[in-house]
Amino acid sequence: MSSPDLAAGSERSARTPGRRLLLALAALTLVLAVAAVVLAVLLRGYDRTDDARSAALTAARQSALNLTSIDTRDFDADVKRVVDGSTGAFLADFQKRVQDPAFRSALVDSKVVSESRVLDAGIVRSDATNATALVVVDSVVTNTAAPEGSPRTYRAQLELELRDGRWLTSALEFVA
Repeated sequence: MSSPDLAAGSERSARTPGRRLLLALAALTLVLAVAAVVLAVLLRGYDRTDDARSAALTAARQSALNLTSIDTRDFDADVKRVVDGSTGAFLADFQKRVQDPAFRSALVDSKVVSESRVLDAGIVRSDATNATALVVVDSVVTNTAAPEGSPRTYRAQLELELRDGRWLTSALEFVA
């Protein structure tokens, strides 16, 4: 081998480790870029899930308040709030009950006023369109039989459905 061939060979071997290092860095950069994109997509999905859970929880808290805060002096507006936040079988059942003249009369004649506040609430299960929430509400109920007020605590499990961008109560069960 002549000295120009020897020089070219050592020049190639000097470039080969540099070229390998450059390729390794390029591959590492590509892997990190792909990982960053995947992480961003996952986090965006997590944010949406977290936002949905938060919205469902807010709706459950409000629904529980609407159901336990009744003032017969503003009965129609209180009923409208419950109806506006309800759907499905729960909505149908609630509307049937409040349209019963005996139900309305019992509340109005007794001058029922219930002031409530949510003590605690949490989402038990959720997906993109359904959620189950547990809500604890404290109320003070006044009426003709208890004008000084009677404290009550309610624990409710609410089933919620996402309809037209709003979380609505589709079922409610008072639990011990």
